[in-house]
Amino acid sequence: MRAASKTPKKQAADVLVFEAGLAETIEAARALIMTGHVIAEGDRGQMRRVEKPGDRLDPRSSFRLAHQQAHTGRFVSRGGLKLEHALRAFDLDVTAKTAIDVGIGSGGFTDCLLQREAAWVYGVDVGYGQVAWRIRNDPRVVLLERTNLRHLDAAMLLSAAEASAARSGRPPAGAPTFAVIDVSFISLTTVVAAITVQLPSITEMVALIKPQFECPREALEGGVVTGPEPRRAAIDRVHGTADDQGWARHGLVESPILGRDGNVEYLTWLHRAAPDGEAVP
Repeated sequence: MRAASKTPKKQAADVLVFEAGLAETIEAARALIMTGHVIAEGDRGQMRRVEKPGDRLDPRSSFRLAHQQAHTGRFVSRGGLKLEHALRAFDLDVTAKTAIDVGIGSGGFTDCLLQREAAWVYGVDVGYGQVAWRIRNDPRVVLLERTNLRHLDAAMLLSAAEASAARSGRPPAGAPTFAVIDVSFISLTTVVAAITVQLPSITEMVALIKPQFECPREALEGGVVTGPEPRRAAIDRVHGTADDQGWARHGLVESPILGRDGNVEYLTWLHRAAPDGEAVP
């Protein structure tokens, strides 16, 4: 008697969509799923929209995009959509700027900057191997992985820029003047304070405020900050530190998409203030 064939173990939808080649990174696959763009077809031809990145699906499923233009193209992760929204809202031009992306992750913020003609982007992250291949291999990107911002200084950036230039044959990047920040599991106040002291060339930043990492645990329900009051308190905490560190606030906008767990997030625009309290031009 022939043994019955075993049914393959189900896998997470985001992993399967990534492995199917519909997204450059796992994060980008999650973004496609969360925005309702992925259709799964089972081995018997049944079709359904994939609703959650963590849905367990048969690995024999095939996938397609509900709208082809949803794929390819825009950014390697949904972070690019957040930064793009902020740059438009604040009417910020990053053309020819040398920037630093703190918490580069898979590279969504960096992708947005490069598409808007930034000259260089330093990508800093404590992790390793997360950056999308296209971003990792862009000659305008100077990557510093396994690097904690609190241990970073201008000399380390210069050394990384020179090493990158030697590999690419391009002139080395200069000191960054513009920062974008997207960090998790750490308060943004720590990052703002570190940039203030260790990277004096930075005069302007756009930072993603994630209330879930600024609020006390009792303000969270299942990892989500509920209600406007604790979210407002999180914003005030970040802005209070920015004020104390000599940064002038110039804008605040709600992210156009929710964070991974459904949290409302915000992007703030800060300038390093001159002694008279005005922003440095």
